[in-house]
Amino acid sequence: MSHRIVLLTMGLLLAVGTVAAAEEGPTRQELLTMIQALKKRNELLEQRFADLEARVVQGAGGPELSRDQVRALVEKMMEESRDAMRPGWIENLTFFGDFRLRYEYRRWAESTGGRNDDEGRARYRLRVGVKKKWPQEDLEVGFRLASGDGGGPTGTNETMNDFFARDQFMIDRAYARWTPKAVPGLLITGGKIAQPWVTTDLVWDTDVNPEGVWVQYDAAGIKGFTPFVAVGAFFLSNNNPGDDANMNAWSSGYHWQLDEDLMWTQAFTFYETYHYQAGLAAGEEWDYLNLTNKLNFMAGKVPMLAYVDWVHNCGANRDTPDEQNDGVAFGVKAGKNKKKGDWSVRYVYKYIQLEASPRAFNDGDFGDGRKGHVVGVKYNVTDYMQAAATLYLTEPIYNPDPDGDRVTFQTDLIWNF
Repeated sequence: MSHRIVLLTMGLLLAVGTVAAAEEGPTRQELLTMIQALKKRNELLEQRFADLEARVVQGAGGPELSRDQVRALVEKMMEESRDAMRPGWIENLTFFGDFRLRYEYRRWAESTGGRNDDEGRARYRLRVGVKKKWPQEDLEVGFRLASGDGGGPTGTNETMNDFFARDQFMIDRAYARWTPKAVPGLLITGGKIAQPWVTTDLVWDTDVNPEGVWVQYDAAGIKGFTPFVAVGAFFLSNNNPGDDANMNAWSSGYHWQLDEDLMWTQAFTFYETYHYQAGLAAGEEWDYLNLTNKLNFMAGKVPMLAYVDWVHNCGANRDTPDEQNDGVAFGVKAGKNKKKGDWSVRYVYKYIQLEASPRAFNDGDFGDGRKGHVVGVKYNVTDYMQAAATLYLTEPIYNPDPDGDRVTFQTDLIWNF
């Protein structure tokens, strides 16, 4: 079969695939335009093949091409052909996502309300997203969809317990981000965004995606030292009988490259809420300070992360010996999961009082008004598949507590794509 027949067959397959993918059949003019484009591409490929053949048969009259060189040239021509047929809107478009299977076992020291003192459940999480960049406009727009039962902002897990009913898929993120080249270091993002502040899961569950606007400026600073300032306005609820519930955030801090393998990050963030008193006494507010310190370094060839995080709610000033408005966490992580064979282990101790920060946004697996330990391990089975296990050992800070001491054990299989 000659290369012309091969090229014509490829062109027809591309045309048929394009026509089949359309929701409505193409018009006569669209077909003519497509045929002309294919003919032009075919002529270009024929010329390139002719040039290639001439080089191969040169023999003693010129340099010969090896088989690998011929293959590389053919692959380059085919790639250029595919690029020419690719629609313009797909340029700088990225698809991403992950899928997690989980089995979770929980055990309580006490049983209340007829509930068993232990429970096992199978769960999954599916997240898929798209982001599009316009480099000339310094703009990025994206969204992510996620599974979940819609019960709150701290979870995208779907529990397998509904007699095979279809599960929900919800908007997890939807944002626009502007980073103007004319003002290096400036970032403006709005919508339902990823957490923009420096923090840990002491205050914010990693699944929480706040809704509002965030503006941050990273100054050039001196060599290795990058200070930043930021401000954000976020919307909590507009369904209250009275005023709307909102939250403002102010943050400042720095990234300091102390050595080639030593980075210190410190951030001080103040969150001020308006008309949001859920779980607090009358007249109190969630106005809380969060001081976060993170240290990235190397222990031999192992990447390490250590952090200390502290939160204090200035709005919950009860006149009692224990004001219940502080929280602290200490954590260390060894290793990093990037490719096949990579591993990581982590340990965290957390102590979070009932009114330290809004309970609706705390780590949903750890809980609030509790103290205890978290131990986790993760291993990359392949470049795209990970196996993980996490153990939570927690107990109540205050008694009586309906759960008492609690053990939670999670095993995960995670695929990233």
